[in-house]
Amino acid sequence: VLASGASENDRAGFVIRIDPVGRVAWARAFPLVDHSPNGTQNEPLVQIAKGVVDASGNVVLAGTFRATADFAGSTNSPSGGGDGFVVSLDRRGDRVWFRRFGGAETAADTFVDLDVNTARSAIVAAGAKAVSGATEGRVVTLSASDGAPQGEWGVGEAVTHACFSGASAVAAHGTSVSKLGTGGWVLSCASATGELIGTPSGDVLVFQPDRDGMGGAAMLDGTTGAEE
Repeated sequence: VLASGASENDRAGFVIRIDPVGRVAWARAFPLVDHSPNGTQNEPLVQIAKGVVDASGNVVLAGTFRATADFAGSTNSPSGGGDGFVVSLDRRGDRVWFRRFGGAETAADTFVDLDVNTARSAIVAAGAKAVSGATEGRVVTLSASDGAPQGEWGVGEAVTHACFSGASAVAAHGTSVSKLGTGGWVLSCASATGELIGTPSGDVLVFQPDRDGMGGAAMLDGTTGAEE
């Protein structure tokens, strides 16, 4: 999707909102702006990892962008090789707020997962942060209403999944699950291809596929991290 500049068949993300009876309410693309060719075709330059709906009915999206793009009227350029982003769109598809996370490193900062708390008032986004030629896991929590940062943690080398346990963020990284914040716990019971699901009671459901794709599940106490 290209707003201006040269086309190399590069890819930019889009979102479609479907109403309760299956009709398209709106569609929004995040097109590239003043794009310069680099000789590489079909690059995924704006990637949307996941979306959730907040208490106001706004659609909140997280992902990674590696070139200048238009996010529903807000043109942004990555600081280095790429930045993670979180954007909120209202019921009409118009931008409510936009936040980006990145630095000057040549490696990209990324977001690969997103969750909303039970009250749908807070967002947690998870991925990786480029640091001196390497990466470390990054987890951020934001206010759903205005995108104001509430917390940020560096966890392991990369974070693959995140959810809420009560008011606290929970992240899967490598073979561990961590609860982030004061009194957090760390457990070795998830894999990089696992999934975390926060429950209304504040517990955490962990799904871990094995090499044969079968896998199993465990329920963790949201306060202690003990397996239930």
